[in-house]
Amino acid sequence: MKPLPAWALWLDLECTGATDDHLIVEIGVALSTTDPDLTEVASWESVVNYPGVDLRAMMDPVVVNMHTANGLLEALEKGEGGILGDVEAGLLAWLNGHVGHNTRVVLGGSGVSHFDRKFLKRYMPQLDRRLVHYSLDVGCVRRLGVIAGVRTQTEAGKDHRALTDARVALAEARLFVKIMKKGWWTP
Repeated sequence: MKPLPAWALWLDLECTGATDDHLIVEIGVALSTTDPDLTEVASWESVVNYPGVDLRAMMDPVVVNMHTANGLLEALEKGEGGILGDVEAGLLAWLNGHVGHNTRVVLGGSGVSHFDRKFLKRYMPQLDRRLVHYSLDVGCVRRLGVIAGVRTQTEAGKDHRALTDARVALAEARLFVKIMKKGWWTP
């Protein structure tokens, strides 16, 4: 098996909803090593704004309530952050500063394989091209735990703000690595 890239980009997106016609409204990333400690070395986050677009009107009531409670809707209505292209450019500049230009990284997170990746392909194609084809999706491992009758407590820290949720996924990955190193997995 080919070794993992040296870096993992633990990512979470907050969106106006879950279907393909919705928009990214916040992105948060935590950059870690891919050694067994998964050491976080840096983080970055931004609200994504769309001038002239009524983002609240695009959101289901559940999403409005969630983003009102966590302060994201207020940040959007104040116009915090930047427009999508500038946010992607800022994130890529930050990534280049930490891992070098054109260095590919593995995408990590919860649900990143089926949810976040489709939004990245559509709205942040330059970032998507920096990612290897597979991901470290802790949501898949968590669901296997449900099948086995085991649940983790790491989801309790999620507040549906992008950087916090990316870090929760990273913490969950560290927990899974620790469990695997205890002996049920043969190297």
